[in-house]
Amino acid sequence: MAEVGLLEEFRFFQEHVIEWSKDRERYRKWALIKGRELVSVFDTFNEAVTKGFELFGLELFFISEIHPDADKLQITPFMFNELLNDR
Repeated sequence: MAEVGLLEEFRFFQEHVIEWSKDRERYRKWALIKGRELVSVFDTFNEAVTKGFELFGLELFFISEIHPDADKLQITPFMFNELLNDR
């Protein structure tokens, strides 16, 4: 069975989100993750997405808000190219 895209990133996020939530500089900010690396943290979702496209183009990358319950949220993946085509 093939691995689901971003599963590695989501697991990495789950492993660290509680720790990151305790950091006042990261709490309620947006994490950009690629593989098992926290690339950076941003004030807004749009900043994180923009940087993700700048660094990774159309490759998959993971973004989530950093807060204690974020690891319990249901993640609904979508393709940004589909979003752009709807404009």
